[in-house]
Amino acid sequence: MDAKAIIPTGWHFVSHFCEPDGVSRISPLERRNFPVRYYFVGFGNAYHLPHSSKQQLVTDIGGEDEDAPELREGRYDPFKLDIYTLGNVFKKELYNVGCCFSRIHILITSPLLQKYYGLDFISDLLVHMHKTDFTMRPTAEKILREWYNIRLRLNEEAMEHTHLRLKGMPKRPTSCIQNHIKQSSPSGSIKSTTTRSNKRDISSILNS
Repeated sequence: MDAKAIIPTGWHFVSHFCEPDGVSRISPLERRNFPVRYYFVGFGNAYHLPHSSKQQLVTDIGGEDEDAPELREGRYDPFKLDIYTLGNVFKKELYNVGCCFSRIHILITSPLLQKYYGLDFISDLLVHMHKTDFTMRPTAEKILREWYNIRLRLNEEAMEHTHLRLKGMPKRPTSCIQNHIKQSSPSGSIKSTTTRSNKRDISSILNS
């Protein structure tokens, strides 16, 4: 995570909860009002492939995620492998998964196996990222576009005010804020209680 946006003072190289002087405590800004970037990197396994309009099949490139089925079948598309690997990160962080790959669809779509409440909206996306046949797996561009379409249907303001809660924990009083799908106000617009000064406009991306 690149935290410069919410900790503009920087932080100590050892005491991460302190400013660079090692004494002053850090007071992070609210993440919802400042853009934070997350990076999934693996430069130790990175390779450069010349640009080509044709699918490039490789062997022995990347493949640190042993769950990927194509690694047991010979040549594969390294870009589609990246899609699987990233999806697997989300799957293992957000879902209680402890069975073989062939049951991935059942595991992801079952609400009993989710680690947290309120994350149903991402299950279909993860299923697409985990298609067994990598030739049928969407490209990174299609996955990103699908995510943007999902995001448009979410009530981000409500999600920001809802604590992520593990399955099995006592339920808090329910309220309309726990419904993450956008609810229309009488005027047909979404009422906002928070100013998102740096919220990204994704309409141009979806319409491109």
